[in-house]
Amino acid sequence: MIQLDYKSSGTKTLVFFTETETSASTGVITVTNDITGVETDIPGNITSNKVLADFGGWIALGITSSTIPTESGQYSANIYETGELQLTWGTAFKAWTNVKSEWINYVTESNAKINLLNEDRALVSGSDYDVISTYSNEDIANFNVYNG
Repeated sequence: MIQLDYKSSGTKTLVFFTETETSASTGVITVTNDITGVETDIPGNITSNKVLADFGGWIALGITSSTIPTESGQYSANIYETGELQLTWGTAFKAWTNVKSEWINYVTESNAKINLLNEDRALVSGSDYDVISTYSNEDIANFNVYNG
């Protein structure tokens, strides 16, 4: 499970396992809120890639904390490598009547989701999340209280 904490500034590095080899330098985590269905893309840079063909490995993805959703909760997370994608007529977002130049100028989309690297679950602590309080009695036990 991926733990994502929203902050108005700062960065976070996520490390995850994948069996998919990649040479991309950028990636994106697409998180979908399990209750509302709202989808959010969290772009990042691949800072370390230790994936070996036929064995899998670990990838580190650096993200900006302010791109994490502000709504706390359980999310489904898909992690993709990103890059330039060759467009076809069926996948282009511009209608032919809106294109004012030759098709050759519209053949690529940058930062497109190219390849699924991993599927996971995510727990998001957004800006609406209260701080966790820990009460401790060394003789008995520790109690974590979650408000949310």
